[in-house]
This record gives sequence, C-alpha cells and structure tokens, in this order.
Amino acid sequence: EAKVATAAEAFTALQDLSEDAEPLQMQSVLQKAAATQAEANAAITAARTPLKERLDEAKAEGVNADTSDIVKEFQEMLEKLTPLQEQLDEQRRKANEKEHKFVAACLMQEATEMFEVLDEKLKRMNDSAAPLLGKGEELLLQARLGQLLEALRRHAKETSKSAESLFKELAAASGTGGNVVPKGLPAALKSLQPELPELSDILGNTPEDEKCLVQAFSGLIPEGESDETVTLEKFSDELQRKYLCVAAISMTDSLEVANSKTVRKLEVGEILEHLGEAEKEKTGLLRVRARAVRDQAEGYVTLAGSSGTTYLEVYTPFLACVRGVEEVIAEVWESVSQTSAYLKQKQDELRSTRGPGPLEDLKKEL
Repeated sequence: EAKVATAAEAFTALQDLSEDAEPLQMQSVLQKAAATQAEANAAITAARTPLKERLDEAKAEGVNADTSDIVKEFQEMLEKLTPLQEQLDEQRRKANEKEHKFVAACLMQEATEMFEVLDEKLKRMNDSAAPLLGKGEELLLQARLGQLLEALRRHAKETSKSAESLFKELAAASGTGGNVVPKGLPAALKSLQPELPELSDILGNTPEDEKCLVQAFSGLIPEGESDETVTLEKFSDELQRKYLCVAAISMTDSLEVANSKTVRKLEVGEILEHLGEAEKEKTGLLRVRARAVRDQAEGYVTLAGSSGTTYLEVYTPFLACVRGVEEVIAEVWESVSQTSAYLKQKQDELRSTRGPGPLEDLKKEL
C-alpha cells in the first residue's frame, strides 16, 4: 500500500505538470512516475504470489475461509490487491496518454520549426530569383552593361590606354569635357580608334537596342544623383576586372603554391578585384593576384584546379545573380532533404501506433 501511495504521488505530480513544460523537466517527472509504478507493480506481484500459494495449499487440504480465520485473512488480503492493481493500471493509462501528448507536441514543434526554416529559405530563393523570373529587363540591362565593359577592357588593354585616358575620350565624345553622358555613349563608342570589333553587337540593330545600351550604362550613376553623368571614379571602378569566387579556395601570399602562406580562405560569392595578369606557377596552375572587396585582403588565387574545378570566374552582375540563385537553391534542397528525412523517420517510428490518440493524430499531421 505504501508503494502504491508513492506511485500515486508521482502520478499526481505528472498530471499537475503543464503540457508546455521544459522537455528535461517533463522527462524527469515521467521517469519518476514510471519508476514508482514499476516498484508498486513489483510489490503487488510479490504479495500476490505467496498469498495465492497459501490459498491453493489450503484448498487442497480442504480448508476454506469459513473454517479458518487465517485463510479468511489471506483471502481478504488477496482481494485488496485487485483495486490497488486497478488503480495502478488507470494511472499507467493516463500517464501514457500524458506522455504521448507531450511527445506529439515536441515532435510537432520540431517539424514546425523545420518548416519555418524551409519557408524562410524558399522566400530568400524567390527574392534572389526574382530578376530571373520576371520579364527580364533588369537582367538584360546587366548583360548589356557586362558586354560593354568587357569590350572596353579589351580595347584598353590592346591599345595600352589607362582607364582615365579612355574615360576622357568617351567623355569628350559624349558631349562634355568632364563626365560621360549616357545619352552620348553610342556616338562616343563609334568615335573610338581603333574601332571596337564588337561595336555592332554592342550598339544593336535598332533604336531600341541603343536605348537599352544607354539605360544599362546609366546604371553606373548612383541612385538619387542629380548630375546624370558617369564619373571617372565610378567608370574606373567598373572597368577594373573583377572575379567572382564560385568554389572555396585559399588566397596565398605568393605565386608559387608550395612556398606560400595562406592569407585567408575565400568564400563562395566573394568578389575580388583584378590586380595583375594571370601567371602560371611551377605546377602549371594559372594564378592571379587579386584583392578581396570584403576586407581588402590581397594575394594570389588559383583560377582553376588541375582536376578541372573552377574557383574564379570573371564577375558580371548577371553571373553574380545566377550564382547567388544557385547557392540559395542548394540550401533549399538541403533543407528539403533534411525535413523529408525527419518526417520519414518519425513516420517509421510511429508506424506501430494503433488506435485513437495523440500519436495517431500526429502521424496524420506529419
């Protein structure tokens, strides 16, 4: 009776515990209730076995409760065990129900949090992919600007012109002696000597194509700027070749990999400024000196590995957009896989659950 009373106290503590209690607290109370119930059950079994044995022996000898006070007392003791066992069984049933509710709530919370993370990543994916999913005007302008800048870089290199001297040529031909006027850009490009090999592709075949080029070049004007011209500083910055890190790689302090020290690890998506022409080191790897835009760290970086892995690609806004979308899509797929695996695992664990109750309801929700 003392063991059953202790189990009842532990059961009452379990029933009084809030369903939103901390998992460790709930686990502790559940364990105590289970332990005291096990002890009470063991005590009932320990009492029932000798009582039944004595009653069976008395029956075999023809002795019963009517003829023996001891047998009568044994019979009464045995009968007292039945309500005690029923009390424990009812407590166990309610304790299991409480535990199942708690487990279902915890698992549902975990699943909900995973879906919240997934929803956030899906939102990021949709936002980053918006330029690709719309009518494409923004990407078209980015592509046209990238095409123009790459042609001007080649022209400057082949004619040994500095960014400043090329800028002055374009500024003078665009209608001013100071900055470059976007509306005058087509005429300025036609005036360059020697003529740009890609001039016809850059200008296009229709007035709309030229208008698109002007609009793309206007993107170099800072937002809110009242003077609608492109400055030397902005032109020089954009004309400088940049790289986009498309696979994690170390930046080192010297050209030769074997004798160099790591400056730092470059992360996917970082933009690097071109500081010198690519050179081959002893093993044949093509490496370039560059500066990270993020923290101005300088050093040498391998363009592509011997196994074919590309580490740096020439940066364009279009490429950055596409690579950014690809990166977020990879994150989304990882979250989808993790969430799907979690749901499948829990479904497998709950497969044996039968009958109405919190766990059966959870199976349907999962």
